[in-house]
Amino acid sequence: MKTLLLLFPVLILIALPVQAQTQQEIEEALRFYPLEVGNHWVYRDIYIDGFLPPDTTYYSIEVVADTVLANGQAYKKLESVNNIFSAHYEFDFRTNEVNQRVVNYLERVDEATANIYQWKPLEDLPFNEVLIDSLLTPMNEITEAKRWPDTEGLQTFRNWDENMTLVLFGGEVSIRNFIIDGLWFYDYYLAKDFGLSYIWTGEISYRNTNLIYFRDHLGNEFGEPVAVNTPTEPELPQSAMLGRNYPNPFNPSTTIPFELNNAAHVRLEVYDMLGRRVALLIDQPLQAGSHTARFEADSLPSGMYITRMQTEGEVLTQKMLLVK
Repeated sequence: MKTLLLLFPVLILIALPVQAQTQQEIEEALRFYPLEVGNHWVYRDIYIDGFLPPDTTYYSIEVVADTVLANGQAYKKLESVNNIFSAHYEFDFRTNEVNQRVVNYLERVDEATANIYQWKPLEDLPFNEVLIDSLLTPMNEITEAKRWPDTEGLQTFRNWDENMTLVLFGGEVSIRNFIIDGLWFYDYYLAKDFGLSYIWTGEISYRNTNLIYFRDHLGNEFGEPVAVNTPTEPELPQSAMLGRNYPNPFNPSTTIPFELNNAAHVRLEVYDMLGRRVALLIDQPLQAGSHTARFEADSLPSGMYITRMQTEGEVLTQKMLLVK
């Protein structure tokens, strides 16, 4: 009996640090999905299809209210305008003055598990919900989360993202990177204190979506505000530009942005540090404007690589780091 009494306080002392660390991890994870009334996001989506000029669309999402369902579960009510990505269940369909689609949907953050849910009522289950993100998913492990309706039945896994950052609003922010692999490939980032910040989806034709403006519930603004119903098209760049890939470091894939001030034949290649070409990403004429290319490095070893872009009369290079 004395032995048991002596062991009991020892077990308590051992358990407390574990619980505290778990709570710290939860609080840190929740920062990657800020869901407060008043938060407002604006995105620019660029659709690339072969030789056609890029098709640019702007859309917005805002947390507009708190709401409680009949079962007592609290949710945030979100409103999206012109969004090309549907929620699992949308209601209050309408169009604005320029005939853009406006809808509402409900999301909630489980602060005990760092799971994110959307309300999706069924005929016999009026309070059914769908897990759309699991922020504590270990790296390189599969989660049951289904962020968009067309990803149901597909596997979502958290990519290797330790120390990965994204340049956002002039600074580097930590990200959590999730990949959904199916007929269409999805790659999206959740940025610390900003939430959903980047989406890449497609195969031969693809969409490249970036967060370009964020206003938090305290009124702090990041980026330049854009009215979704009257967007201002970005001016053409003054010269060709090869941007820094993101994420960087990366594993196993990354996105390489570049801009053209004139229509030109573009040759975009990747070389290792010994000067050997390891990938030819683009070798074709492209329209003036903003473009991106996807680099998959599954079969390559860790190390530094050089992106080389050649246009008519100009060669540009950038370094990128693969870490496995």
